[in-house]
Amino acid sequence: IAPAIYGGFQISFAGEEQWIAQRVSVPHGLQVVLFIPDDEASTELVREILPSHIAYSDAIFNISRASMLVNCFATAQFNPLRFAMEDRLHQQHRSKLFLHCDPIIQAALRAGAHGAFLSGAGPTVVAITGGVGMGRVGSDTMSQFLAEEVSRAVHEAADRHGVRGSVHIAAPTTAGLISAGYDSNGDKLW
Repeated sequence: IAPAIYGGFQISFAGEEQWIAQRVSVPHGLQVVLFIPDDEASTELVREILPSHIAYSDAIFNISRASMLVNCFATAQFNPLRFAMEDRLHQQHRSKLFLHCDPIIQAALRAGAHGAFLSGAGPTVVAITGGVGMGRVGSDTMSQFLAEEVSRAVHEAADRHGVRGSVHIAAPTTAGLISAGYDSNGDKLW
């Protein structure tokens, strides 16, 4: 919920007495392509499919990739992002429910996305594009072109696998409730 409150890309965790949150930079021109299937998933079913225990090696695998993911955003170096978005904790299990997941992720990567993943419990697939212009002339045009190419590839992959849904291109925002004039309860500050 930290991004909704504070805006931007937030890393957060529950401390002993409070939540700790911190913003991570989002490079200029970054866009996300979202494939949102028409069929929804039962949160209960999606949680039940996860194993009750994980291997130590899988935890290390994910922690190292989560660290690289943050560094990719903080430094705008996206070459390793496709590897940083690999997962062994939930995606391989949940993709059994969402057979479109792997083909759509692979289509997005082939079309030029920096990385792609199953969003949370699913079934939405998110692909990261753009963000490499760092404010140079033409970077917004190139970011938009790349996002449209990824969008087209994702839509075609979904069609090939018989999955109906919609594709959206969005840009991250730095505005959250607080920066938009609301407190953490959603009440207007001024």
